[in-house]
Amino acid sequence: MASITINIPDEQLKLQALARESGISLEDLLCPKIEDWLNHPTSEFAQAANYVLRKNAELYRRLVRDKKMVVVHASWLYLKNLCDR
Repeated sequence: MASITINIPDEQLKLQALARESGISLEDLLCPKIEDWLNHPTSEFAQAANYVLRKNAELYRRLVRDKKMVVVHASWLYLKNLCDR
């Protein structure tokens, strides 16, 4: 699993206080919301991702065909899957 570090300005330390009051870690407080956001993208995100996928579809096909960028193909499939939901 990847690890992400986020710097939170002092004004937003309310999240840490809320987590502490709830008896859970800040990570446990934020993870469900982040997972929800990743699993259910907003329509604005889906529209933007669809635009990028359509605009670059031929480029992605050529890169995969030429075996230059397998990661691009995996990313394309991931975004396509998100947008098709």
